[in-house]
Amino acid sequence: QNTDGGWGDCEGAGSDVSATMLVQAAFRLTGIPAKYADLMVRADQFVAAQGGVAGLKREVGPDKSYLASILTACALADMIPWRQVPSLPFEWCSVPSRLQHEIGLMARWGTPLVMAVGLAKFHNDPPRNPLIRFARRRLRKKTLAYLEQLQAADDSFQGSPLSTAFIVMSLASTGCQEHPIVERGVEYLLSSVRADSS
Repeated sequence: QNTDGGWGDCEGAGSDVSATMLVQAAFRLTGIPAKYADLMVRADQFVAAQGGVAGLKREVGPDKSYLASILTACALADMIPWRQVPSLPFEWCSVPSRLQHEIGLMARWGTPLVMAVGLAKFHNDPPRNPLIRFARRRLRKKTLAYLEQLQAADDSFQGSPLSTAFIVMSLASTGCQEHPIVERGVEYLLSSVRADSS
């Protein structure tokens, strides 16, 4: 933890809102801060001074899938209400890949995050419109099947512990804790831990 109360993306880095909010979410989900009197208070003060969710949006920029991923972690930790998590169109997986590319629906690297985080938002904060709920619910199995195809042979998504963690977390929040995607993703994350615990 830096002197300003926040955390950076790596050792020695300056504090940023995204890293700090993710650390806050992890601590709130595990209960670890009980050992450290002012750790969370200082982190809360840093995030508030940066503008909270609005500051996060400024920092992340136009990358909606990354923003939604961070906010999903925060919603699961009861830091924010689910309504603040942007909806992501996981149903795009039903559009042929060639057409997705032609009309610019999704960048290939963002597809797994859009699907997994989109499913988490849909599950935890379903839309009010019953027709949209029905249509999106019918695409859940197809989305999971497509997402399974995108998981690499090493059990990761794009070789990234961060993306893989977001996807595992999101799917687990929808009741898929025992789905092969989640189980394989957890194995990848465990195998990615370095000697210094990073």
